[in-house]
This record gives sequence, structure tokens and C-alpha cells, in this order.
Amino acid sequence: MSLLANNQKIFFRNQIKDKFAEASLNDLLERSNVIVTHIKKLISLLSPSCLVWGGFCPLKDEPQIEDVYQNHLKWAYPKSDLNQNLKFYFKGSAPMVKGLFGVKEPIVDSQYECRYDQLQAVLVPGRAFDKKGNRLGRGGGFYDRVLPKLNAIKIGVGFDFQLIEEVPTESWDYSMDWIVTETQMINIKGT
Repeated sequence: MSLLANNQKIFFRNQIKDKFAEASLNDLLERSNVIVTHIKKLISLLSPSCLVWGGFCPLKDEPQIEDVYQNHLKWAYPKSDLNQNLKFYFKGSAPMVKGLFGVKEPIVDSQYECRYDQLQAVLVPGRAFDKKGNRLGRGGGFYDRVLPKLNAIKIGVGFDFQLIEEVPTESWDYSMDWIVTETQMINIKGT
């Protein structure tokens, strides 16, 4: 990674962290509810051909989108391993548990594994996005490693203040097909 790109990524991550600190919990929850409405609209638009979706259990500083998962679709959730890889699992009857990094994850059971080729659309968290579909993650590379393996519609989910002019990218970064915020549903690639 180039030093310049790394420094830019650190700068943007810190800038977004500061914006989260400035926002009230109630404001973020209200914005999250609007994001849920937009995701539901997108689901309606895509659901005739996309019935198996990848979701995520949000951290405190991500849009709270759990209400999106109460519908007719089949949802799979990511689980990280010690090698910083993500695999997706359908949620069985067991509750989600906190994983290695404090993220709620499904309990691993091979009967519930969702193969990458089963996913037709996937919701992707990020620290920042730009209108070209570029995404800045938290720096662990989890999604950078899994996104190229997915032949699914990739939907970045964030707040308006997470949209920046240009995300610094590297050769391994993978762009989104859509970006959804509380005021926008940006169709990047015409999917």
C-alpha cells in the first residue's frame, strides 16, 4: 500500500469517527430508519431476481438496519475467522453471538453455510463511500477479500456524512453497485 493512500485512509476514517461522535444517538436512529425504508424499496426493485441476500449485524457506529431482515427473503450473515476471511451463514434457530471483533454473527453450522454463489445481493457496511461506488472499510480487509468472490449485487450502506468526494483506492479495493444513505439511493453500475 502506498504511504499516501494509507495516510488518506487514516484521515478519512478519523474524520468519519469524529462525525459519529458529533451525532446524537436519536439522530442516527432516525436516519437509520430512513435507510431501512430505502433498502426496502431497493429490495422491492431487485427481489424478483434476488431472493438470497447477504446482510450484516451493525456495530454501534453503523446504520441500524435490523428491521430490513423481516421480510420474505432468505438472509445470510457474515462470520469472520482467525484468517480474516468472511463466510456467510443462514441464521438457524440459535441467536446471533458476538464474534471475534464484537460483531454479532451466526453460530457456525455447516448445514447453514451459504455458498458465495448463492448470494444474489449483499449489504455492505463501510466507513466511507464515494459516488463512484468506492468503499473505505475499517482497515481489516475482510470485505476486500470476499467481495471479488461474489457474483452478487453489492450495496454499500452508510449515512450521508460517510459520502466523501473520493475514496482513496488500491488495486484490491472492490466497488459497490449501489450506495444507500438516508437521502440517496445511488445506482452506480445500472443494475
